Amino acid sequence: LEGEMLNGVKNGEWTKSAKGILYSKENYKNGELHGTQYYFNDKYINRSEREEAKECGITEKKHIYLSSIENYKNGSLDGNQYQFNYKGDLLTFEQYKKGRRDGVYENYHYKGYLLFYAEYKDGWYNGKYISVTWEDEAVYDSKYRFQGYEQYKSGMTVAHFKDGWLD
Repeated sequence: LEGEMLNGVKNGEWTKSAKGILYSKENYKNGELHGTQYYFNDKYINRSEREEAKECGITEKKHIYLSSIENYKNGSLDGNQYQFNYKGDLLTFEQYKKGRRDGVYENYHYKGYLLFYAEYKDGWYNGKYISVTWEDEAVYDSKYRFQGYEQYKSGMTVAHFKDGWLD
C-alpha cells in the first residue's frame, strides 16, 4: 500500500500493487473512503476462453482488468457502483445514497442478458422488481398472474413494491 497519512489517518490517493501490477486505487478523506475507487483483478485466460478473448482484443494469457468502480462519500457508498468481467462487460450496476441502495440495481448475465432489476429507495424495494431465469437464452411471453406480481413460464418474475412491500 502506498499513500499519504495526515494526522495519523489515510488521506488522498492510496494504491495497492504487487509485482508492478496495480490492484486498487482508493481515495480517502480523514481516514474514510471518499470519491471514486478503482479495483483491478487478474485473470488467466484458459484455452477454452482464448478465441472469445481475442475477439475482445485480449491477447495475453494473464489479463489485468478493471473489475469494479465504487463511489463513496465520507466512508459510505454513495453514487453509482459498477462491476465488470474480464472482457469489460457490465455485470452489475447499482446506485447508493448514504450507504443504502437508492435508485436502480441491475445484474447481468456474462452474455449481456438482464438477470435482475430492482428499484430502491432508502434501502428498501420501491418500484419495479424483475427477476429473470433464462432458458435457452429466451424469455417466453406466456405468464401467470398472482396477487401483486406476474410469473412467466420462463421463470421471470415482475413485481411492484412500495416502501418495501408488494404494491
